[in-house]
Amino acid sequence: MLDDREYVFKYKVDLQKKFEEMVRWFLYEYMGITSRPVPPYSPSQKKIDL
Repeated sequence: MLDDREYVFKYKVDLQKKFEEMVRWFLYEYMGITSRPVPPYSPSQKKIDL
């Protein structure tokens, strides 16, 4: 699926959201780390693309 560039380009936003959901679950539920925002932000308050 990720080898198909057209698929990745077409669903990039959806894939980013799903990945952020997965990272959020891993940090908050699995690791118990709630002090980090997901998605992370730079000191200038810009969203960092994971």
